[in-house]
Amino acid sequence: MRKKLLASCIAGLGILAIAIGIFQLNQYYTTSAAASQTLKQLDQLVGSSESELAQAGLTA
Repeated sequence: MRKKLLASCIAGLGILAIAIGIFQLNQYYTTSAAASQTLKQLDQLVGSSESELAQAGLTA
């Protein structure tokens, strides 16, 4: 009886660990997709700022 209870608890914890892993993977992909767009915009801003400084004769 105790072995059955222990086995079911271990199986339940395993399923919970898999569910948490899937959730974390989803969070990672969602965050990286949102951050990549922002990083592209920042790269464009930095690029335009550097070219404006170069035109003005200043260096960063």
